Amino acid sequence: MVTRWRVLSICVNALVCASFVVAAELPGSGPDVGKAVIYRDTWGVPHIYAPTVEAGLYAMGWAQAEDRPEELLKNFMRAMGESAKFDGPMGVESDMISLLWDNYGTSKRNFDRIRPEIQEQVRAYVKGVNDFYAAHPGDIPSWWGDRRADEYMVVAFFRFFLYGWSVGQVFDDLQAGGIQPGFDKDSRGSNQWSVSPGRSAEGAAILCIDPHLSWWGASRFWEFRVHAGVLQGSGFNLPGGSYIGLGHNADVAWAMTTGGPDTADVYELTLKSDDPTKYLYDGQWRSLSSRDVTIEVKGAPSQRLTIWSSHHGPIVAMRGGKAYAAKMAYAEEVQLVEAWYEFNTAKDCIGAMRALDMRQLFPQNVMVADTSGNIYYQRTGRVPLRPTGYDWSRPVDGSTSASEWLGLHPASDHVQVLNPPQGYMQNCNISPDVMMVNSPFSPDKTLSYLYGSSAGATNQRGARAVQLLQADASVTV
Repeated sequence: MVTRWRVLSICVNALVCASFVVAAELPGSGPDVGKAVIYRDTWGVPHIYAPTVEAGLYAMGWAQAEDRPEELLKNFMRAMGESAKFDGPMGVESDMISLLWDNYGTSKRNFDRIRPEIQEQVRAYVKGVNDFYAAHPGDIPSWWGDRRADEYMVVAFFRFFLYGWSVGQVFDDLQAGGIQPGFDKDSRGSNQWSVSPGRSAEGAAILCIDPHLSWWGASRFWEFRVHAGVLQGSGFNLPGGSYIGLGHNADVAWAMTTGGPDTADVYELTLKSDDPTKYLYDGQWRSLSSRDVTIEVKGAPSQRLTIWSSHHGPIVAMRGGKAYAAKMAYAEEVQLVEAWYEFNTAKDCIGAMRALDMRQLFPQNVMVADTSGNIYYQRTGRVPLRPTGYDWSRPVDGSTSASEWLGLHPASDHVQVLNPPQGYMQNCNISPDVMMVNSPFSPDKTLSYLYGSSAGATNQRGARAVQLLQADASVTV
């Protein structure tokens, strides 16, 4: 119990954050009532108290900007494909990928698809960010200029960082076809495990997440606590993102590790020999569309390039009269913020499952525990329903409508389990069939691209976790 609080002083518009130490009153009560107040504990972690979700997210935006003034804006720039402005030549590859999928433009075009109340919450977060910089202009880096953050940047950053897992699947398919994509694939991993109350010394479900992300760049976490209307919880997010990313609310905890179903494909196109801007489709020549972009590079000349696209998606490679188009199930998606809100406000595992039903989450192993004692696992993602007769792990024929996706798999098709009889689960980036002793999962029970892993694929972390959990009938925190 922290008995004395160090308080951040901010006063902005109607959302007033107090600058005083409360001796007799609990945080969020007494003089705090009706205000957005940010307390900081001994370690500097912000604890936000606010009367509404909007007020809490406003304070979250302010606190993120104060703690990571450069990194927050860098994340927005990365999402928009402008990181080379501060990273120099090292940022060009990242910018090319962001521009290929037009993260910012897609977010702006489709923002109205997000539920109105979530739109307002994201805008409140952005206002907190902008108001901090307005009050502290010395914290604005020169490469940011005089622009202001907007709500589309937040959605673009969610797309940039989280849908990067799906982009990696595109590059895997290219390599399987013998084509080097020319891009480095991010290496990401994590550990997670959960136990049921019957195997817990606490008499309650326990969930642990150990994310393996970098201390550098876009993936460096930011910790906070929030008490704001229905938004009550603790955990981590990345600067530039709203809501709790990994953590828990009053009733539900959630964890995610790398590994999941196949959510992207590569189509091989035949180009017209005398006009390579055209490709064959169902016996007719179609025109590739083009978009010219410029990447400004710190300390080097700007790079101008043309992004070509087919109806499948952007062209990511060309070789020998063939073009390779990437099709990603998230290409036009922007509602990941809604799914995250559902996690943040879920009352039990069923509420978390509703978030997964939206099929906005990136391909992951999602594990959930709630205060009713339930533990739940789903290998989630936005998974296309594919026609049979093709090897979807490598480039497929894009010259025919016969290879077109047939829709999306519902979340009920995904590999999942609620309260396994073993009383524990773990997934440390391993195959579902080795998540526990006598696992209910095996590749022959589902489509290979839904399973998304080779049978028995494990690692030292996963094997050791099974060994420890299987042997312990009274697990402690």
